[in-house]
Amino acid sequence: MKKLISKIQNKTGYKEETLEALKNFLKRSGSNSKILNFSLNVAYSAFTRLKRPRKCLPFVWKNPLSRLHENGIQHTDANGKTILNNCTILAIYNEQGIIPDYVVNFLVELKKVSTCILLIADNQLANKEELKKIEGTVDVAIFGRHSTYDFGSWKIGLAFLSKAEMLGRFDYLTLTNDSIYGPFTSLSEIYSNPKLKKADFWGLLDSHDTQYHLLSFFLVFSKKVFCSQEFKEIFSSIGEKLSFKDAVYTYERKLTEFLSKKFTSEVLFKDYCFEN
Repeated sequence: MKKLISKIQNKTGYKEETLEALKNFLKRSGSNSKILNFSLNVAYSAFTRLKRPRKCLPFVWKNPLSRLHENGIQHTDANGKTILNNCTILAIYNEQGIIPDYVVNFLVELKKVSTCILLIADNQLANKEELKKIEGTVDVAIFGRHSTYDFGSWKIGLAFLSKAEMLGRFDYLTLTNDSIYGPFTSLSEIYSNPKLKKADFWGLLDSHDTQYHLLSFFLVFSKKVFCSQEFKEIFSSIGEKLSFKDAVYTYERKLTEFLSKKFTSEVLFKDYCFEN
């Protein structure tokens, strides 16, 4: 038994699924295996505790150079040009805990159409040197493993804004993620598109996979939507655990259907497979 525990502690022994299979086998093998079964259960419990990741408090960084002021929001850039009163929450994930260059580039473009940017990372921060990459773009960044995918990150961002009583200050809310390389066209032109401006919420692409929905990698909502009870219900329903399947089928693919019962939606580029 000591050898087995030693193997587990050194992470060179049985895999978790192997231990589980052995445990189930010994349970079925009768009374002669009770001692072995007990020993394996003890070792399995020790292994599970060792594998369980520690819960770390999220690291919250507030940019001292932020556009956000105690008395309101700055609506012009460094050149005095008016900025769209839009708050963007960017969800990212990186195993190394860094902020990749393509994300930094994306943030530069988002800054041109955002009075406020929140970066929410589903990972710990590798080192504080990484923050230098976003000093000129991000107002608030929160780093911490939560394992609830993009919707969990957006929920964290929304909770931060609500607690700070800032959410209602914006005219638009953009939810996006780090799957975008680019953009290769002006975001300002997209946001000013007459077709999109008429809608209560819109996205860049749509899909008819399973059911019609806007793809969640880039979604924009008017205040009418993101301050509504329906919108709050969606994000308040996200728990501490969220599987990838639920993130896709319960949230991404149901979001459009749920909100469209009360609000109008639009898409920039329609799914070409269903075009007339």
